[in-house]
Amino acid sequence: MSHSPQFQRLMDEGTKGFSMMDMDTGHSASRKDRVHGKLSFILLACGVLVISVLFVMIFVIFDFQERKFAELERSVMSHNSSLNTIHSELKGKLPDTGPQMKMLSDVQTSVNNLGSLLGSLSSKQQDGAGQQDGQCRELKGVLEHLNTSLTELTAKLQDTVTRQDVKLTEIGDSLTAVNSLLASLESEQQKRAQDSDQRVMAALSEIKAKVESSSKAAEESKNGTLTEVVKLSSSVESLSSKLQSTDQKVMATLSNMKTKLESSGKIAVFAQESQNRTLAEVVKLSSSVESLSSKLQSTDQKVMAALSEMKAKLESCSKTAEGGSTCKPGWTPQGCKCYFFSTDKLNWHQARDYCRSQSASLLKLETKDEWVFVTARTTLQHYWVGLTDEDTGQWRWTDGTPYVMNKDDWEVGQPDDWKNHGLGEEGEDCGHLKAAGKFNDAHCSNSMKYICKA
Repeated sequence: MSHSPQFQRLMDEGTKGFSMMDMDTGHSASRKDRVHGKLSFILLACGVLVISVLFVMIFVIFDFQERKFAELERSVMSHNSSLNTIHSELKGKLPDTGPQMKMLSDVQTSVNNLGSLLGSLSSKQQDGAGQQDGQCRELKGVLEHLNTSLTELTAKLQDTVTRQDVKLTEIGDSLTAVNSLLASLESEQQKRAQDSDQRVMAALSEIKAKVESSSKAAEESKNGTLTEVVKLSSSVESLSSKLQSTDQKVMATLSNMKTKLESSGKIAVFAQESQNRTLAEVVKLSSSVESLSSKLQSTDQKVMAALSEMKAKLESCSKTAEGGSTCKPGWTPQGCKCYFFSTDKLNWHQARDYCRSQSASLLKLETKDEWVFVTARTTLQHYWVGLTDEDTGQWRWTDGTPYVMNKDDWEVGQPDDWKNHGLGEEGEDCGHLKAAGKFNDAHCSNSMKYICKA
């Protein structure tokens, strides 16, 4: 069914309005409310205007057609009345006129046809009224469709607003949860910072104690070295004094012999013999002087070497105390020394050789602080140390230094040189630290962890 251009344009504008409203659904709630109000007003105004125009047009057309049909009906009725009158008159005046009767019949037929035409026109008028009623029904249907669309759009807008309210509520809940989480994280961070500060302070205290211990050990080592230097210096002075005394005795003897020879006037043979004996004594004394000089030079070299070594140790200790370790990777610094606590197991001889290959030696415990340091790291484990009586029958460290026996350092009843171990005829000739932090002797072929010291 065709519609007027104005109605089509209004429908297009309404459709575009719906499309624009659908496209703008994702905008903010306030803008949607404004658009919804404007669109509702525009649609309502357009609907009222279209209906008013259509009703006016229908009324005008219907009135015009009704007037036309009324005029035509009056004209037909007038002509019909005139024809009937003429027919009566002709019938009375000319009863025997055949052609005229035929003409009259033709006219009557024409009148009847005109009546049929009038009926047809009346029917068409009724059909036009039916078409107008159909158009009215169609317009009513369009209006109902517009109202339905408006209702659906209102429902969609309301649903969108409801969903947005739900989303805003969810966002608010999420923000509340985030704020709670941030507060929890901040509290946990503060707790961790406090714990970290406490650990740092504890570590600083431990480092301070270790530095003080290292300084103390370095001072003790320094004092011991100075004592050795003083002893060596005393030995050098004593040797120099003896050498000087010997020279004086030789000169006094020579002078005395010369005086005696000159004063006594003995024979040349006696003089020759005495001279030979004197020369022999002089040669012997010269040899003694050279030997003493060589020993003095060797002693000086040992003193210088000891001083150089002590200087290097003091520098290393100072560097370690200042926080810079000179130990190899995997080695643990303590005082002026570096310690390697193995994870693999070797027999005693293999452990000794490995430590030597690392420019170190199997552990030699020299101070109480060192004992505490080592035993704190050997709990529940057995470790070889550098003690053995395999070669001499006397316990010695691997550097050859004799071990001064202290039973408090050993397990009860040890060392016992037990031979019923089934590993050979040898007894237990190698020392190790047990889990309790005490020495014990064991067969050297046993495999254990070991400690190197450099």
